[in-house]
Amino acid sequence: MKVIKLFSIILLLVLILPLVNATIDSSSLTSSIYNLGDKILVEGTVTSVKDIRTNLDLFLDCGSQNVQVTTTLLNLKADQPSQFSNLITLPTTIFGRCSLMANLVDLDGNSIESKNIGSFELSNKLKTGFEINKKGFQLGDTLIVKGSVLKQSGLVADGVLVLSFRQDKKVILIDTIEVIHGLVDYKKVLTKITPGNYFVDVLVKDNFGNFVSFDGLFNFVIDSNLNVNTVLDKNFYSPGDSLNLNGYVSSNLNNQLRNINLDFDFDDIIRNAKLSSNAETFSVNYIISEKIKSGSHSIGVVAYDDDGNYAAKAIEFNVQPIPTVLSLDLVSSSYDPEQSVEFTVFLYDQAGDEISESVNVDLLNNKGKVVSSKAVRTGVLNSFILPKAAIPGLWKVVVSGLGLGSEVAFNVREYKKLDANIQGTNLVVENTGNVPYKGLLDIKGNELVKSKNINLKVGDKDEIKLDKLFSPGFYNFTIPFIGKYFDSVSIPKSKSLFSSNKITGNVAKNVSSTGRKTMLFAVLIVLCCGILYLLFIAKKNRANKIKVNSSQDDYLLAQKKLDELRTRGIRKDSPKTEYGKATQEDVEDWKRRLQQSIREHEKMNSHNEFVRHQQSSNNKDKPSGGLFNMFN
Repeated sequence: MKVIKLFSIILLLVLILPLVNATIDSSSLTSSIYNLGDKILVEGTVTSVKDIRTNLDLFLDCGSQNVQVTTTLLNLKADQPSQFSNLITLPTTIFGRCSLMANLVDLDGNSIESKNIGSFELSNKLKTGFEINKKGFQLGDTLIVKGSVLKQSGLVADGVLVLSFRQDKKVILIDTIEVIHGLVDYKKVLTKITPGNYFVDVLVKDNFGNFVSFDGLFNFVIDSNLNVNTVLDKNFYSPGDSLNLNGYVSSNLNNQLRNINLDFDFDDIIRNAKLSSNAETFSVNYIISEKIKSGSHSIGVVAYDDDGNYAAKAIEFNVQPIPTVLSLDLVSSSYDPEQSVEFTVFLYDQAGDEISESVNVDLLNNKGKVVSSKAVRTGVLNSFILPKAAIPGLWKVVVSGLGLGSEVAFNVREYKKLDANIQGTNLVVENTGNVPYKGLLDIKGNELVKSKNINLKVGDKDEIKLDKLFSPGFYNFTIPFIGKYFDSVSIPKSKSLFSSNKITGNVAKNVSSTGRKTMLFAVLIVLCCGILYLLFIAKKNRANKIKVNSSQDDYLLAQKKLDELRTRGIRKDSPKTEYGKATQEDVEDWKRRLQQSIREHEKMNSHNEFVRHQQSSNNKDKPSGGLFNMFN
């Protein structure tokens, strides 16, 4: 990216400055990789189309860094090649992929020509080769390390060699020698050195900062001719147990050893033993502390004699954890119903260190009854969900296991909460809190606010008939206490089943699709029954009308005959058998039947008047668009 930006700047300068043509020719680089501080010979010529005095700058472009390495002043003659030769030294501060750039600029700093002479890898690594004389040594032997140190170009390097002798991660000895003309010849007499396994870390540096390092390049064993052979009475111990260590001392060459001293280190408590010869055995007892940490421990054993032989050994033993303390930690001390009661169980061993086991945890309500139980892992966050109707008061979380137990109390707060839903034109209110609810509940329909006194036990429901509180229309209902909203709720007009206020349509807006279909089907059945009933009444009315007319005609004819009889002066004692004349008994009988006919007539007229009024009312309420217009 830097090269692209540089070329862009050069191109811009070429476009805005007077054009001066020049060419740079150079020899190729002799290698594709160099070390820090290496010298590179750069030769070539510069040719210009006119006379000009310039500087030839050589710089390194190494990605994020650019370093100028030399500048050569050139007096160029037109069309005459001017030679240059520069022995440049590569910097010691950067490394990576680099390009050697030649930039021809005039004395005012204007760029005339630029050229990439070549790209190479600038490395800070050296090439080496080492060998050791053997893998095992006795005290008094000589350790020899030979090798060579070269640069990437193959040239020899001068510098220093650092050898670090370590056991595991512990450095025992650090030694250095000078590297001359790339040769390494190191010798070390191994006397008074702790025996055991050794690793040698090697570091080589030259004078320019190039280096190479190896972790554990060599490994070898130094033997001090003593072996300590030990055995423990068992593999695992509990705090407070007695540990018994037995063993003997021998040499690799089975030599006879005398006056052997043994030091035993039990967690910084030193015990000593002395053997007159290696034919004897030793036995050491140690009482493990009751508060010792669980896990792996080691016993350090050192053996040495009067001749200077020496040995050291670490004997490992394990201590099992003993659960000692079981505790419980709640995230909070107060909760509402349906909240998550988060808790963590902690189990500690004899040393106060946390250990992981499975234990049982119970959730108890304020009456001491177990509401929920679960097995949990110690040290892990867990939780109980409080019941919806959790009784207010002090509840407990109780943990038990491994012969230990603990409990923590927390408070379940009083929680007043209602829930509500619309079913048809009813507002169904449910007490979802944990205490009874008694009081006024505000219901806001559009801008109108109504209140309803409710008294609900925990879990009880009540229906509030909205059509009794609000007049017909469409409402957006809000229940402020609950925070619920119900949009576009229809309150229909309170009319008869056969009224034309589109009952089914309004009801259907407030019920689910399944309830709507059921309601429409029921209304259809009622309408059909009503139609059949009206047809039956109409038919009966026609029959009654005919009967009434017939009764009226009979009444008029009888009245006419009675008047004629009165006019003629009919006597009461007229014989019944006289042809064409009514007797007194005939008159009385006729009056009786006539009065009965008049009463039946009046009764029928009253019934017909009711039927006509009902028909008139039905005709007014009948949908104008047809029988099924109410479903539109």
